Amino acid sequence: MSGPHLLLPAPCADRLLGDYRRSAAREAMEAAGGEVELLHAVEHVAGRVASSDREGRVVDFRVFVSAADSEVLVSDAGIDALGIRIETFAPGRWRFADETHIRDTEAPQYW
Repeated sequence: MSGPHLLLPAPCADRLLGDYRRSAAREAMEAAGGEVELLHAVEHVAGRVASSDREGRVVDFRVFVSAADSEVLVSDAGIDALGIRIETFAPGRWRFADETHIRDTEAPQYW
């Protein structure tokens, strides 16, 4: 799979996408824990990063839905397309590609 992808937990997708299940296609994929079955919910949805002082560029994502996950996950290609640069993984600092201001990771939102 290439291009930007979002993995949404099912409760998040239910809230954001409405009645997507009727037209969603099931897809088997390899994950860190082995093969998983996801729903390919919609071909494209627009998303962007919003921080306290600015918003990033809008990116079109393919959306997959997982009944097993509790956090929204963004693919590596999605992070790159959003213009995000990771400065440190722990404790989690990042910046927009066009700036030098280093930001702290936001607290996770669980669904």
